[in-house]
Amino acid sequence: MPSALQQSIVSAMYVVEAKLDAGPPDAEKADLLASANILVGLLARVNEIELAAAADRVAAASAALLAVVNASGQDPVAVYLDKLNNAVGKLRKAAVAAHLDASETVPRAAAVAASDGKGDAGPSAPVAGSGIDCATDCSKRAIQIAAAGKTFVARYYRSASSKWAPLTAKEAQALSGAGLKIVTVWESDSDHLSHFSHSTGVAEGSSAYKQAMLAGQPSETPIYFAVDFDCDSEGISGPVNDYFRGVKDGFSAISSNHPAYSIGVYGSGNACAWLAGHGRVQYAWLAMSTGWGGSKTFKGWNIKQGKADSRLTFDHDTDEAVADYGGFSI
Repeated sequence: MPSALQQSIVSAMYVVEAKLDAGPPDAEKADLLASANILVGLLARVNEIELAAAADRVAAASAALLAVVNASGQDPVAVYLDKLNNAVGKLRKAAVAAHLDASETVPRAAAVAASDGKGDAGPSAPVAGSGIDCATDCSKRAIQIAAAGKTFVARYYRSASSKWAPLTAKEAQALSGAGLKIVTVWESDSDHLSHFSHSTGVAEGSSAYKQAMLAGQPSETPIYFAVDFDCDSEGISGPVNDYFRGVKDGFSAISSNHPAYSIGVYGSGNACAWLAGHGRVQYAWLAMSTGWGGSKTFKGWNIKQGKADSRLTFDHDTDEAVADYGGFSI
């Protein structure tokens, strides 16, 4: 279950969202977007911390911030940010020791021994997580997923026209409550080149960023964006590159040039390698289609997709991840 502090910050996010939807003047809109970005950062800083006494102090400060956001003509940052930062800093320091052993990794030798020996891409670091990606709400499946030995679930942010439901704060809480990490990915018409352009990247980057805030995704985590086909080199360096420039611009616009989230790509080995090599993305998720260009040789992945697990009775793919793959809980 989320702490009182986390609930307070998420509530504040919804207040900001309602004010933005009301169509405020540009100056007020800029202030609201800045406040939303700060709230995302604060949420990340207490994400893994559940020490009750310190959390209560921070929750009180967060509740005060919410009250100020609702009041007109006041700056929540100037009044309360120092209090929140000080309280969160003490809380995080107290919790560090308790979380040092939270992650377990599989030695690289074991990962190599488990491969099929046919030359498919190996990890850039020891495999540290086993998960799934799924197009549908996994709230009611969280316990089943954890019981199958999975440590994370990848879920989607979507356009309003999609028939599939996007990740919500409620689902994120259910997955986190089952001990699962969450990975997020944006996908729309991502399976043909004509979809990709700078303007589409701006629009979808902004939408994904907004959905991430409302879902409670903490800062300093990535949102992956799908390139779900075997794109040739000209397409990658052309329209796909333009799209990811647009995603970055969308992130910057909604955050007043201080984006809270990193950018990742889901796609072929060639797409992952080119976009990472040119600084367009910080994370790479290698699709399972080994026939796609570069997918048998690309080794710089953070997540690598595989076939379904027969123990799970719903539609999904499996994934393995290195230690730094962008998983989070709330």
